[in-house]
Amino acid sequence: MVRHNPFRPGDIVYVGNQDNLGFSFIQYCTDRNIPAWLLISKRGINRSDPDFYSPGLFDKYASRIMKGKQFVDSLQLLYKSRGLHIFSTGIEIMHMLQYSTPYNSYYIIPTGSDLSNWPFVQPSTALIKNYLLYKDIFFDRMAMITRIYTSQLDCLYAARALGLHNKLKSWVYPSPISYIDSAPGIKVAASRDIKTIFFLPSRKNGDSRYTSDKGPQLIINAIEKFALDSSEDTLNSSFFLNVCNGNTGKLTYTFHNFQSDLDLLKEKYSLNVLHLRNLSAIEYWGILRDPRIIVIDQFGQFHGHMGGIGREACVSGRPVVTGCLDTNDRSTRLLYGSQSPILTAFSGTEICNHMKWFSELTPHKRKVLSKRIREWALNIFNPDRAFKSILDDIRNSESFSAS
Repeated sequence: MVRHNPFRPGDIVYVGNQDNLGFSFIQYCTDRNIPAWLLISKRGINRSDPDFYSPGLFDKYASRIMKGKQFVDSLQLLYKSRGLHIFSTGIEIMHMLQYSTPYNSYYIIPTGSDLSNWPFVQPSTALIKNYLLYKDIFFDRMAMITRIYTSQLDCLYAARALGLHNKLKSWVYPSPISYIDSAPGIKVAASRDIKTIFFLPSRKNGDSRYTSDKGPQLIINAIEKFALDSSEDTLNSSFFLNVCNGNTGKLTYTFHNFQSDLDLLKEKYSLNVLHLRNLSAIEYWGILRDPRIIVIDQFGQFHGHMGGIGREACVSGRPVVTGCLDTNDRSTRLLYGSQSPILTAFSGTEICNHMKWFSELTPHKRKVLSKRIREWALNIFNPDRAFKSILDDIRNSESFSAS
């Protein structure tokens, strides 16, 4: 229970911690002596807990974090406070808006469905009932939103459809570079006979009715084409590393279906396949240290920006094949530059062509490619620059209001 109100005018507060965005921002502020607080309803959620980055991080910043029962108590205190800058991402946006008042400023950093799907959801398309509640609260309180930080096309279009276009601020999602770099390397295919590893870490949601669709069926199609087009030596020296994760529920195609389909190809073409459980951050980043890896990402909805898994792979210097953006698209080029090293594909054939191209590269050419990708990613996905831009925007808005 929170016995007194710790919030003071000017404080930063982050409600929720999807993908550790909240913690990363609070950590950035705290390390610079900017008063900031993180509110989380529960711990241990994969990719959404401080210790996902490094064990002991939660305890290190515990004085700035309110969790469990404190979460509800703190929301009530926010309602009574004045002059706060309150942020949220994901399902917790509805809690932030539910307790919103005209006396604080409210900002959202959407990651997809929290802006592009849930505000529009219907009973037939709601994977869980909470999404219907989210929709009601969002429509009732969305006028309270001060700013929306995003570069994701589906979120930009949704904001315009909701009449929130004047709230938009272009923002490139960052990656936890220092934690990625500190992860120890992990070799999952120690044999020297393995020359190429096709890493499949994204969620295997394969139902186009939902915005969580990742198009995993295209990956299956690409792998079969690769098997048919490649020599026996190439197949013997290739390794397919699949992470079994994703949603289930109402989805017509899940990670279970993907695993079964990949196993069928394994038997049919004598492929080297290993299925992994969902990975911790340290495990994922450790695997990405292997220079033999190319990441086969997601091929569902066109977002116009790189997802979290793709960003982290690029920081590690690994090439990424994805269909969530197009390097020929104007908005992508404005965000990532005209020479971004992202490999885009929108069909099984195009994915397969990238797979064949990488499998034929010499170790030297792979090293040169890795260096280019990493240098680009360190510049584009820099967290200090991302969070500084938000604080600068807040200060500029305050100065404008004061004048």
